[in-house]
Amino acid sequence: GRRIRRKITDVFRSVFLPIGYPSSVATEYLEYQAWDTVQALCSYLRGVLAAKAWFEGVGVGNTEATAAAATLQWVMKDGFGMVGSLLFASLCGPYFDTNVKSWRLFADLINNVGLFLDMIAPLTQEYFLLVVCFATICKAMCGVAAGATKAALTAHFALNGNNADVQAKESSQELAVTLMGLVF
Repeated sequence: GRRIRRKITDVFRSVFLPIGYPSSVATEYLEYQAWDTVQALCSYLRGVLAAKAWFEGVGVGNTEATAAAATLQWVMKDGFGMVGSLLFASLCGPYFDTNVKSWRLFADLINNVGLFLDMIAPLTQEYFLLVVCFATICKAMCGVAAGATKAALTAHFALNGNNADVQAKESSQELAVTLMGLVF
């Protein structure tokens, strides 16, 4: 029993925690990661609901809807998201190094706006495409802001020049959260 528990603990630590944890990271690392995990799980589950709403909005289950029309809407919303991402990065890029916490909070809030818009889009009927395009722009802004602040947060938490390891473990944690979301 004790050897098996020790082996499981060792595997868990090697997959999810930076080498040398807890001395290799800032003291607030575990608390931040716990809240980040809760936030990521909630975002994933809302993303599933948003995807369901999008499929309903493009007519999945409706015999009059076509795959070509749904594909065109998908391409348009993705295009708007890409353009929005480029514009947001060019306009706000110089400011991401200051107020990192504020930009990280902005990323989460704008992601929430995008997911909410996705979920209500089918209710907007003839404005469906406009709403999902705006939702995608919001989520693209989240991606830019979250990605830009990630480097600063990683540098803060990594104490021993272990930025890559801290970031790799963050990615493993995100993947595990996504897997948990699939189960839920």
